[in-house]
Amino acid sequence: MKNTLKKELNKGTKVEFAEHKKVVKGKKSVARQIAKDHVIKEKMPDYYERLAKMEKVAKKNIKKVESRSIKYDRHEKSTKGNESRSIKKGKK
Repeated sequence: MKNTLKKELNKGTKVEFAEHKKVVKGKKSVARQIAKDHVIKEKMPDYYERLAKMEKVAKKNIKKVESRSIKYDRHEKSTKGNESRSIKKGKK
């Protein structure tokens, strides 16, 4: 358990150091304290493991949305102009 906790704190220190550069001002000890707050005070020994999984899922979902958006935009561009012709003919 201690080894797992230590690994999680090390992972958290890196994450917090990168995420809060202006706040930690180059001091890893501050980043370490933020990581401890998440892992120990919030009683979530797998906090950063969960965070990594959530970020991975979020990135995957963003890619799906973006690809749908691109397909939709292409469809809109290809059908522009057709709408006005079908409206004139009385079609929807």
